[in-house]
Amino acid sequence: KRTKDNMILPFLSILLLISGCASFRNPIINKGSDPYVIFWKDRFYYSTFHGVSGLALWSSKELGDWSGAEKKVIFKSPNMTEIWAPEIHRIDGQFYIYFAADTEKKNDRHRMFVLQAKNPENPMGGWELKGKLTTEDDNWAIDGSVFRYQGNGKLYYIWSGWSSPALPKIQNIYIAEMKDPLTVSSKRVLLREPTQPWMKYQDFAINEGPEVLTKGNRTFLIYSASASWMGTYCLGIMGIDGGKDPMVPSNWWKKDDQPIMKASPQHSVYGPGHASYVEDRKGKPWIVYHAMDSPNAGWAGRTIRTEPFKWNSDGTPDLPVPTALSTNIPNPA
Repeated sequence: KRTKDNMILPFLSILLLISGCASFRNPIINKGSDPYVIFWKDRFYYSTFHGVSGLALWSSKELGDWSGAEKKVIFKSPNMTEIWAPEIHRIDGQFYIYFAADTEKKNDRHRMFVLQAKNPENPMGGWELKGKLTTEDDNWAIDGSVFRYQGNGKLYYIWSGWSSPALPKIQNIYIAEMKDPLTVSSKRVLLREPTQPWMKYQDFAINEGPEVLTKGNRTFLIYSASASWMGTYCLGIMGIDGGKDPMVPSNWWKKDDQPIMKASPQHSVYGPGHASYVEDRKGKPWIVYHAMDSPNAGWAGRTIRTEPFKWNSDGTPDLPVPTALSTNIPNPA
């Protein structure tokens, strides 16, 4: 005999199953750092390092689930080591990956390099190393990124670097103009120095991982600060409005009083940083970042996470307080 209760139970089970499929929990990738994700032709692409001298590209239908992702090693070099923070970009119908590497097994030899996809319609195919991306000073450089400025339509290169080899514990953010996605065409200009206490750890002062985010006619540069191996790692923001020249440092406003995203001890999330930003199929914005479960987990303890974010009424990004790993997050569209 079917009672009201035993008719409801199967229905509740179905609802729970649907609910489980409609959400995910962080981390989306159990080990990793400096995530860069783009969305193209109904798939998400994640560029990452492979060992210490290679690069890999992952492709997934879902941003919140990479367990079944297609993965391919796209580059290996016997002459490079300590490859860091690769970023895949689609610019003018072509795919490029920008990454930092050293060629002499010494950190002070880190420079930026660029790959180009052989087939512009297949990022999971072959790639070709196009060379080093640098300014005439040829100084230490990591975390390079490229953006097209809506104020004038030009390409710009931004990165974290030293003012000189004599100051290896101070990382600044620089900008330069680009002739094309493979060529820097100007001297570097200093944009951001790590002057605030929250940007420092012991005798290190660090600004790195710059990424550009736009909303309407506003351009934001979100960067990481403090030590990436500690729970104090965080995100700061600066920006430029009104189509002003981005090569003039005084044209950029800076929010220096505090980070816009930082550790959430109440949720056991520490060191959130080096993020990228991507929209899902419905145009909802997501931040993809790395973080740790404890303040002293170090580089090996970083995992990749993602959460939606919102926009403030003035057009600035409203980044989330990092949520606990037990939080169910509705799946991106």
